[in-house]
Amino acid sequence: DRSERVRSEAAEALGEMDHPGATGALRGLAMGDHPESVRMEAGEALGERPAVEALPVLEEVIRRASSEGVRLEAVEALEALHGRSVVMRDGRAAAVLAALERVARTHPDARVRAEAVETLGELRDDGDSSDSPLSHPVAR
Repeated sequence: DRSERVRSEAAEALGEMDHPGATGALRGLAMGDHPESVRMEAGEALGERPAVEALPVLEEVIRRASSEGVRLEAVEALEALHGRSVVMRDGRAAAVLAALERVARTHPDARVRAEAVETLGELRDDGDSSDSPLSHPVAR
């Protein structure tokens, strides 16, 4: 419906806004009682926010979101957050990798764990030379 599409587009715009309340608003959209498409867009848009704000919110969304689709979008957003951290040289890239490793090792949802492992592999293929324990295949 039209209002769902508008809310999804608003979530996308919040990801790009230079406003201190945008990350909190995206958290509310990702975790709130909204259509799944809105929650997924909010999870994705968190990857466009500054890592210092977005990393703890993404970790919360991955742990607590009721929808697997939203959790998967949040894992993918960690990849975007990592890339932004590398480019911005904000010192958060290692923290993002550590978060992905925690998800890959401990998340109760096998699909979310697999997405985290895949994301770590993509980051490694893109040149991250982390000596992570997960730089080797993980049994599922």
